[in-house]
Amino acid sequence: MRRTSRRRWLFRFLAIGIGLAVGLTCLEIFLNYYPPVALRIRGSRISLPTNSQTVITNDQIAGIDPEITQTRNALGFRGPDPPDDFPSHLTIVAVGGSTTECFYLSDDKTWPTQLAAELATEFPKLWVNNAGLDGHSTYGHLHLMQQYLTTLQPDVALFLVGLNDVGRSAPRTYDDLRRDSGFLKRAYLHCVDFSATLALIENYRRHRKATNLGIVHTNVDHEQLKLSAQDPQQVSDQQRSHILENHRAEHLEPYRQRLRDLIALARTHDIEPILVTQPALYGTGVDPETQVDLSQVRVGDVNGAVQWEILELYNDVTREVAGEQDVFLIDLAAQLPKNSAFYYDYHHFTNRGAEEVAKRVATELRTFLHDRFSPQHRPRTETAQ
Repeated sequence: MRRTSRRRWLFRFLAIGIGLAVGLTCLEIFLNYYPPVALRIRGSRISLPTNSQTVITNDQIAGIDPEITQTRNALGFRGPDPPDDFPSHLTIVAVGGSTTECFYLSDDKTWPTQLAAELATEFPKLWVNNAGLDGHSTYGHLHLMQQYLTTLQPDVALFLVGLNDVGRSAPRTYDDLRRDSGFLKRAYLHCVDFSATLALIENYRRHRKATNLGIVHTNVDHEQLKLSAQDPQQVSDQQRSHILENHRAEHLEPYRQRLRDLIALARTHDIEPILVTQPALYGTGVDPETQVDLSQVRVGDVNGAVQWEILELYNDVTREVAGEQDVFLIDLAAQLPKNSAFYYDYHHFTNRGAEEVAKRVATELRTFLHDRFSPQHRPRTETAQ
């Protein structure tokens, strides 16, 4: 009787195990061929969809197109394919997170595309691509550089950085994690590289973290701004000091080193790095569209004034590293007005905002590009002389 009972339980566990294995195998096959979302991060690898177009219907976010067309070229970036005579062009790649990618802006409305239009009349051969990836921090930028840009070798890499590095002091990309992890952790992370199921779970986890940090896409319309300011988040001086000191002690130096690593990697491959500071809607000042005091709006667990102080800590590091490394800096955070017409939430640009960003970046870049690069890249007016 005991043997019979044991066999029965053994067969039950075996059947459950086989069922789970078959189910997971079917799920893995299905997710590989029909992923519910485009997984651009597979463990430590960046996997970009190429030669594709996505059309998004928008009926919720103000300030952007009702129908958004997003096209990926042969590289997986936004913008034209690389020209056949690539070395003879002035080539610029914009690198950053969601505020560079402009995921919910149509191809012709993103600020890198409009930057190309701003500069095109002055430079005879110009190629600009948008390699921004939603959610990427400087950890992800290093991977992108290593996997794509060091081979492509554009003349310029334009880094809009800082937002997704807020609160990050340890690696969250899997190549770096493997170096300091135990055997089981490394084994799991290796599986993530090759499993569509685990990759989907990890991408969901990352999205949840981004949501908790308040850096995902939302729609903060004018009425919401007014309501937020009417019920401000109170932050005591002691809380504010503690929050800022935590960022100084835990997160700023690792961010500083990552910027140095990006610069060194770019220059090793003859790519000129340019740093751009991260603007935001919240902070000191009154929104001209709504007359809302932007220091009093709620941003996560703090108010706009404190959240701007936090972001400015990272922008200050960007400014300091640019000076230390003799890197050209575009201080967009200081230049872009705090105006809700330019943002559809606290960080992401509307069509009008992206146009304003492009104009300000182009104004800063013209003289630098004119002076830095060889005669074939100089403005037409000078080439003709």
